[in-house]
Amino acid sequence: EMPEWAMVSGLELSPHDPATAYIAFTRYKFGDFTPHIYKTFNYGKTWNRISRGIPEEAFVRVVREDPGRRGLLYAGTETGLYISLDDGKHWQSFQRNLPVTPITDLIIHNNDLIAATQGRAFWILDDLGPLRQLQEEVTLSPAHLFAPGRTYCRWLNWGADLYQGPGLHYTLALGAHAAFYEEKSPNGEPIRKLLDAGENPPQGVIVYYILKDAPAEPIQLEFLDTDGASIKLFSSKTEEDNTDTDDGEEPEKKEERFVPAAPGLNRFVWNMRTPDTPEVQPDKNQKKPIDGPRSLEHKQANGPLVPPGTYQVRLSL
Repeated sequence: EMPEWAMVSGLELSPHDPATAYIAFTRYKFGDFTPHIYKTFNYGKTWNRISRGIPEEAFVRVVREDPGRRGLLYAGTETGLYISLDDGKHWQSFQRNLPVTPITDLIIHNNDLIAATQGRAFWILDDLGPLRQLQEEVTLSPAHLFAPGRTYCRWLNWGADLYQGPGLHYTLALGAHAAFYEEKSPNGEPIRKLLDAGENPPQGVIVYYILKDAPAEPIQLEFLDTDGASIKLFSSKTEEDNTDTDDGEEPEKKEERFVPAAPGLNRFVWNMRTPDTPEVQPDKNQKKPIDGPRSLEHKQANGPLVPPGTYQVRLSL
């Protein structure tokens, strides 16, 4: 069925089956913008078209199969990114925060999907773990906790910690700098919005879970060591957490980080630290700070990082 003078722009050999391959070809130079993706499962003896769901005007430049899950396909088209969870039988848009732009090439590196675009630089989707584990029974279940991937302990943007408080900050790195604002999400997770630089993945263990409906009671995420001993426990917000006291008294101090509990896909990042030290009240009679003007502001110290090893996470609801 390949038309004359069609240009093959992508050839993908399946990493799961030596008899399976995929091709993407274009004819846009002849005014034909039809998406063309074909698959063979018998070493090229026969080919079947598998582009259902991709718009007729979005011609395809590249198709890739995920090495971590058989039948999970990604297609780069003239108008954006598409994904298939059933080996090309059905496609759907997977644009996320990617601008509408031609996708010229795709590669899966480690656990990330990297797209080369025509005019919008590189775009990287971190952590394909949830996609690789996504099955029909997952979407139908009341709740599902995805197995987290391997996490590396690293410390990035050390210069950012030299500037605290609200307002514009700068992070230093080998003579270059990047400007950013630091905010907190409604669940207390710190969010760094960079103004003139790319965004790195969050530092810590990234946990994904799906909730079919909003839970009636607070949910909990607990991190444990290899033997099952609890390290740290986080809960979702309650009505009391959103209510201020009316008697003028300060509310009781609670855990600053909350677990999101919205219907659909949720994400929580554990910074791999043990509980913080108890709060220490400053000496009111102290006239001169011992270690600079900010010493009195630091009433608590972060708990130490857990050592390298194998850990567990438990979702309770």
